[in-house]
Amino acid sequence: MAKIDVKKRYSLIVTIVLFGVLMIAFMFIYKFSNASNSFLYVKVDNINPLVIDKAVKEPDKTNANITIANEIKRAYNLDVVYGTGTESMDKSVDAEAIYDPQKINNMFVDFTTCIEKYPQNIIREIQSKGYNVEVYFVNNFNNNDLALATRDVNNNFKIYISNLEAGSKSFEAVHHEMYHILEYYMKLQYNIDDLYKDWDNYNPSGFEYDSNVNNLNSKYVYGYNSSSTGAYFVSIYSKVSEKEDRAEVFAFTMVSTSEPGYYTDNLGAIKGKMELICNALRQTFACLKYEDNVEWEKYF
Repeated sequence: MAKIDVKKRYSLIVTIVLFGVLMIAFMFIYKFSNASNSFLYVKVDNINPLVIDKAVKEPDKTNANITIANEIKRAYNLDVVYGTGTESMDKSVDAEAIYDPQKINNMFVDFTTCIEKYPQNIIREIQSKGYNVEVYFVNNFNNNDLALATRDVNNNFKIYISNLEAGSKSFEAVHHEMYHILEYYMKLQYNIDDLYKDWDNYNPSGFEYDSNVNNLNSKYVYGYNSSSTGAYFVSIYSKVSEKEDRAEVFAFTMVSTSEPGYYTDNLGAIKGKMELICNALRQTFACLKYEDNVEWEKYF
């Protein structure tokens, strides 16, 4: 009788252990098979302004630039490439490398101002899916571009930023290209048409985008004749394509220091576009569930 009880007890223990193991395995599989939950949130201190300030004041700008690059890498897991490192950049990018340590230092100051507006884990999440993200500083583009975002066949994402003086235009350019990087990732996770299926609802009736910039005009653009026709676009360039429209709305919002008037003009068509962008980013990036306030949602 005692032997039977021992066997029963042993069987019960084995059953409980196996059940526990199966439950843990199930939870693990469920968690990591769901794309939106497969990112492991990492808590990292923000960029240390004391490190940046000290590096900016350091006479040896070559070492100062290394210090800032390392600080950005630590905080955002983002590589910034410049100088001789850019000599191997994509051949399709028609740009000249930058070597002047002082100019590079100025670019680092501007770029740090921009990147600090983003949650630190947003780049880590993209990289957790095997997509590399890098930023390249260049002296100038031969076609007079301000900045450029690219994605190659292996889904490596790169932002190229030209040597610009500090100011809203240079900041807009960085945020514009940052949005393109975010949308590259969004397209790999979802059908972008599903995320933005209501986009045309915030465009004028019958409007069509035109990739030929020579055909574009200021109609429906805020700040031109929008007072009589209603504002649907933040810039003339927004009318090139949906993706450029989204990048422009995103960039203008990121650099604004107070709620723009175009958010309320014509019943808020532009604000409606920005709300779609906010919702699409929330749906795509798991790390945003840890972020109550992000810069692009500051007027919502």
